[in-house]
Parts: sequence; structure tokens; C-alpha cells
Amino acid sequence: MNPLAIVILRDPSIREELQSALGREGFTVRTAHQGEGWSRLLEPQGARLILVGDDLADADPGLLLDRARKRSPRIVPALIHVADGEPPRSHPPGEELLEGVEAIAAWAGSKRELPRPPVEKGVREIFNEGGAVDLLVPGKHPAMKRMLQTIDAVSPTDTTVLIGGESGTGKDLVARLIHQRSPRAEGPWVPVNCGAIPPNLMESELFGHVKGSFTGAAEDKVGLCVAADGGTLFLDEIGELPLELQVKLLRVLQTGIVRPVGGTDRRVDFRVLAATNRDLKREVQAGRFRLDLYYRVNVISVELPPLRERTSDIPSLCERIVGRLASRGLPAAQLAPEVLTVLEQHSWPGNIRELENVVERLLLLHPDGTAPEDEVRHQLQDLALPAAAGDGAEPVVGADAHYPIDMTLKDLQDAHIDRVLRHFGGNKTLAAKALGVNVKTVYNRVKRKNEVKQ
Repeated sequence: MNPLAIVILRDPSIREELQSALGREGFTVRTAHQGEGWSRLLEPQGARLILVGDDLADADPGLLLDRARKRSPRIVPALIHVADGEPPRSHPPGEELLEGVEAIAAWAGSKRELPRPPVEKGVREIFNEGGAVDLLVPGKHPAMKRMLQTIDAVSPTDTTVLIGGESGTGKDLVARLIHQRSPRAEGPWVPVNCGAIPPNLMESELFGHVKGSFTGAAEDKVGLCVAADGGTLFLDEIGELPLELQVKLLRVLQTGIVRPVGGTDRRVDFRVLAATNRDLKREVQAGRFRLDLYYRVNVISVELPPLRERTSDIPSLCERIVGRLASRGLPAAQLAPEVLTVLEQHSWPGNIRELENVVERLLLLHPDGTAPEDEVRHQLQDLALPAAAGDGAEPVVGADAHYPIDMTLKDLQDAHIDRVLRHFGGNKTLAAKALGVNVKTVYNRVKRKNEVKQ
């Protein structure tokens, strides 16, 4: 797809000449003779270039260019000076004076593509700056290499990407990498964990609200969709989004219009990246996820393989983790071959996040990077969670559970929360996810129980 150039000039002859010249440089060109309604020219995919003449009768060209930069931070702006009987001129910041349509078009052609580093270099630069490990370097696994090729292809576009994979595989890193390599990289990066926000607050968080629209709305609130204007909205764990919110989110994604609670419509322009550890096809079949929203977010899919399927990458991953931990003051010793052998034999239910935890613990206990194989296995076993339902453990939810008929609903709820907490070894976050409630609910139950004991 050719990059988009927008030309807003009152002079029809110069406007048409620029349109033809930019077309020869490989642009798709949209034109207007006035500033009114200019933002509609950016839709739906945004523009790489905007040329605005100083002959407009209804708009200040400098102000229009400033608004265009705020709307699309990676857009290249240029002011065109127009005078009767003279060729158009432009003097972009930091550039030489351009005289004539062909010179302006040639300059525009040099700005068609954003310079992008190779994928692996991009991973290192982006995540080392942010303090995260560049765990997406492909290593030996072909699925990782294919994934990075897909990232390289979709990053320069505004295409919606659905990132799948088990918890701990690095879905958020993939999303951040796509954003950083996109034309919106200088725009806002707004991550939203759809499973961490209570359902009754989700609409206000996503779309905002106006003062007085409901009890407790003491002031206007800018929603996350508006905060992402000009950048990227990352919907992490989108499979956790309640059905009623899915309908409203779909409207925003289809129309680009946000309506705050109690407010009026506002147009926004952001790219959507989504991630989930659920099988959304099954969620659709079960009626828990809308089919139309599934097709809207799953334009391009990227699937991260679990660590157990790419154990050949563990030595290189450990090397990178050790380097990161060394910057925090831990020993920089490489793990011994016998240690790596044991790690490669592990199933890694927690994926890369679990690997980071294990490597850090090993370095703390054995600064030289060596450890007996039995001790490494003990460390892995010590960190493991209780077996999940279906692996011979007690199921989290028993359909045939027996309880007294006169048991109150509150006591039944409390008993079930306790049962789920025991199943997950006291891990409140996992228990809350299994129960389908906010983690605060579980914390409050534990707090009440402790207060009763006292």
C-alpha cells in the first residue's frame, strides 16, 4: 500500500501539479482547497506527509500543521509558500529551500519510508532502554523467526494485530515492539489490562465520563481510548472483557468515535493491538466473546510458542537474563552446562517469566553459576504451583459439591473462595482469575477471615 500524502492548497493549478508529482513519487494523494474538514483526509489509515499552502482563506496553515503533528506524530509536515506568478516554495525545518513542484515532490519522496532498524536490533534497543530483557530475539526456533517476520511486515501499518500465547510468553513485549517500530511510535502507548479493571468501572476507564454523570463522578475523566489518540491502544487479555463492553468497544473500533459516560461523541485515531491467553474461537462458540469483535481484532494474528516448545533457546535466553540481572547488581556468571541441561528438561508452565525467576534464584544461591543437578530440580519443584484441575488434582469447581441446604449464600461464597485459594496454594491473583472476580474481592475475604480469628 502506497503511503498517503495530503495536499491542502487554495491555488488549483499548483494543487493539481503537486498531486501529479507526488503520485509519481509513489504516494496516494488526497487534496483539499480549504482547511475545514482537513482531519477527515487522514482517515482511516493516517498519512505520511501533509503539505499546506499559506494561501488558505479559512485556516491558519501553521496551526493546521501543528494539529496534524499532534494527531499523527510521525507525519511529515511542510508549509508551501504561494505567490502569484512564482513557483511554489517550501523550507522544511532543518532542510534546504525547495523551489518548484518537482523539488518539493523529490524531497517528499525521500521521506516516504521511516528508517527502521533490523528486527533483532530493534528488540535490543527498545527493551534494553525500558529495562526489559530482549527475549524475543528468535534463537533457533522457527516459530519465533516467523513471528518476527510478521512483526516486521505489520509494524509500519495500522493493521490490528491479535497476539496469542500462554501467560508469561511475552505478549506485551511483542505489542510494545510493534508500536515502537510503527509510524505511531512517537505517539502515546496506552496498555489496558482488561482483566484487572472491575467490570463496573471498565466503561468509564475505557471511554471516560463527564462530571456528575453518575454517583462519584466528581470531575471529568479522560478515557483510555482518548488518551491513546495518535498512538496505540493495547488491549491486554481482551478475552476477559465483559460482553456488554465488547459491544461498545466494537462501535469505537468501527467508527473511531468515543462517547464518554454522560457525554457527547468525540472522534479518535489510534491503532489497536490486542492480546489473550484464551482460545477466542472457543470463547466465541461458548457465547463469551462476540464474533464480530473477534473478526475486528483478529486481522493479523501472532502466536507466541510456549517455552517448553523452544527449549533449545534456553541457553541464549539465560545468557540475556544473566546480563540483565548483572545490571541490578547480581553476579554475572554464566550458568554451568549441567544447570542448563536440567533447565532444558523442565516443562516451564510459567514460560519465560518463570525462567527469569529461576535464573535469579540460582544466581543468588550460587554466584558462580554452578549448582548440583538435584538442587536445580529442587528449586524448580519448590517454585511449582499445585497441579491444575484435570491433572489429577481436585477440580477448582465441583458440580456435585455437597453442602448443607441451610447454608447461607454468603457462607457458601466464602467457603468456595477458601477452597479455590487452597487449590492455588494461597495465590490470590490466580484464585481471583479462576473465580472470575476482581482480586480485591479475594483480598477482602481473607481480611475478613483474619479479623474474625482475632
